[in-house]
Amino acid sequence: MKDFLRNYATPLSLVLFLATGITGVMLFLGIRNHQLGEVHEWVGIGFFVVAFLHFFRNGRGMTMMLRETRSKLVIGILGTVALVTIVGAALNGPGGGPHGPHHGPHAAQRR
Repeated sequence: MKDFLRNYATPLSLVLFLATGITGVMLFLGIRNHQLGEVHEWVGIGFFVVAFLHFFRNGRGMTMMLRETRSKLVIGILGTVALVTIVGAALNGPGGGPHGPHHGPHAAQRR
């Protein structure tokens, strides 16, 4: 396992990060289909797992980096933005709103 982490944790983190980011931007820009959404979700889960392994492998260096005030500030700001986004999406419900994707004044345009 140690050799795997040393050789693959960082490259896999980078590749899955890019794939998650690219598919996320595509979804944000309205390029949507069932397959893209599923790919984004599965790649995101893979990224989460590999990022955890990457952190496990490089934990000492990351811990030392987190001692710097600048790092704490950046992580605090980005963490707050991520938390607000996640909570907002969770409260908004599936389908982009409390009534789902096929209700409301623009439902005919989405069909």
